[in-house]
Amino acid sequence: MNSFMLRQVEDTLNKMSASFQFECLSEPDGSFSITLRNQHLAIPRTKVAGISQREFADETSTQRLGLELMDRVLED
Repeated sequence: MNSFMLRQVEDTLNKMSASFQFECLSEPDGSFSITLRNQHLAIPRTKVAGISQREFADETSTQRLGLELMDRVLED
């Protein structure tokens, strides 16, 4: 996955929520990580690593992952 595709993933995730900010990065082992935060709720940057490219197969999969990550962060 190239940097353009990573930005597309970020754009998809960032369009889902006005209060969460997402960043997607490629990791050295070939997996991906997503960092998310929410300044309005004082949620610091949280990094989730070890994400497979399968999670970004299409926009629906990416959105599902984003919702899951937001839910987990809000539960903590």
